[in-house]
Parts: sequence; C-alpha cells; structure tokens
Amino acid sequence: MLERVYIVRHGVRLSWFSSNWDKEASGSGLANDDPLNEDGEVQVQELARHFESLPKDKQPTAIFSPSVPEDRCLQTAVPTSVALGVPIFVETGLAEFLHPVIPGTGLHPRSPNAAALQHLFPQIDPTWSPVWIPSRRGETMAEHHTRMAEVARVLLPSATRNQLHRSILIVTHVVPAIALSRALVNNTELSPRVGCGSITELVRGRYISMKEDATACEDTTAETSAWEPVVVAGTTHLSKGILKDWGFEKLTGKVEPVPGVAGTETKEDSPVGSQVVTTAS
Repeated sequence: MLERVYIVRHGVRLSWFSSNWDKEASGSGLANDDPLNEDGEVQVQELARHFESLPKDKQPTAIFSPSVPEDRCLQTAVPTSVALGVPIFVETGLAEFLHPVIPGTGLHPRSPNAAALQHLFPQIDPTWSPVWIPSRRGETMAEHHTRMAEVARVLLPSATRNQLHRSILIVTHVVPAIALSRALVNNTELSPRVGCGSITELVRGRYISMKEDATACEDTTAETSAWEPVVVAGTTHLSKGILKDWGFEKLTGKVEPVPGVAGTETKEDSPVGSQVVTTAS
C-alpha cells in the first residue's frame, strides 16, 4: 500500500535570469521550455543526495513528472532517478496551470509523449499511460484545483495497481504542487510559500476505530482518509535555502487568457480528463 508521497517543485529555471539559451534544444521547442540554471543544477543534486540518504523504506520507488514544460521538471527528477535506480513516469495530469486561451485563437500545445522524450531523458519508462489529460483550452484557477483533486484520485491507486510502491515522488510546478497538496490533505486553506527544489512530504492519514467491547481502540490505515503533512515546502536539504518561492497570495486579480497556437483553431480538444477506465462493481 502506498504510504508516503513526496511533492517537489522543479529547480530554479534559467529564463528568470537570462534569455540566452537554446530554445531549439528543448524537447517541445516551446519558448518557455527552458532548462535549469546553475542554482537549479545544484538543487537537483542536493535533492538526489537527500532522497538517497533516507532509510530504504522511505525512499521513493517511482517518480512522476509532467512533460511540458519538460526540461525543468524532468531535469529535476533525473539525478534522483539515477541515484535510486528508479523510473520516471511521464504524467500529463501534473502539468502546470494552463491559462484559458482566447476564444478563436487555437489551443495550448500538445504535450510530447514519453517515447518522444526518451532520447533526452533515458530514465523515462514509456510503459506508463497518463491517467489524466488536461484540456488544451486552459482552465480557471478553480478548474485547476478540480483537475489536481481528480489527478490525485486516479493517480495514486493507478501508481500502485501493478507494482507495490510504499513511497512515490511527484515533481511538478508550483501551482499544481500547492493544489495537489491541498487536495491530498483536504484543506483548501493550505497556503505554503513553495520554493524551487522544496519538498512536501505527506503520509497516509490514520483513523481510530473502537473495538466492539469499547475497552480499547485500534489505529489502522484508512484508504479514504486525508493525507497528513510531515513537511510542507521544506528546504533544509538545500544549501542556499529558499529560492524563488511563490504562494497563492501573489495571485491577484483575474487570470488573463492567452493566445492559443496558430493553426490549431479547428483542432478538437480531445482526449481530455481521466483516462482510467472504471467498471461498475
């Protein structure tokens, strides 16, 4: 049974400091698909050393990361994947918050699949099929929170269906990192300031059930209980501490729509949503 989830925000990205980078070298070719800078490179090595230092039963045995913008998330995941010898699974449901597109201007770019990224990141295991596909029309902030709650609902059971994982690592962007944490702990008021390379550690919640004679109680793991935070946006493993932290208090006013990709105005926005087939019991 899955007992522990780590949520990591990607390392510090280069474009915050410089526009001098090879945009053609990214897997998607997107202008905002920039790699990590020197601080980010240090952070991801420190993340790997931290996870490698944990007791074996607390080390993640699988890593989940979105594919676009893939450079900074997958770059962040690679050193830990190598250090622990565990696979990276590309999960599109963990993608960054997607601004709504301006009507009539097209759709957001489609995420590259795992097989298309293996030449850049050989640690990717292409056998994983994404459990959630975001709408390419974008989303409101409320819809993003709904998306992450649904991703949590289908991802965690799917991650352990065919292989036993006691701990998994999710590497993503700051907005989905907070929204996912809120969904798992069942607390929409959770408002951490999440720095690059920070770690949120959650353990499966527990409940107290009274025995029939009411003389004792038993602490048992509940499948449906909320997850409990052990650490929220922790940075003690990072030599430079908190860098480029962000919290929802910085989000003011209405989220502005953005243009879609030219040439996709008539494209269908499908598939969308959960890709997990459920059957009635």
